[in-house]
Amino acid sequence: MKNVHGKGKLDRIVVDEAHCCHDLGSENFRPDYGKLGILRDTFGGVPMMACTATANNDYMRKITNILG
Repeated sequence: MKNVHGKGKLDRIVVDEAHCCHDLGSENFRPDYGKLGILRDTFGGVPMMACTATANNDYMRKITNILG
């Protein structure tokens, strides 16, 4: 991703199953999703989108905080 970003070709980052960022998803299912905020730190100028069909507004706020 850093290579693509360095070439100016990283247009956006999309996180699918974003509910896995918080405890709405099982802790054993995609536990690294809780660490995806590092993408914002690494690629701060790249738009990020989080997709989920199972999170309510409270969880979306929590996911937004995790992803930065």
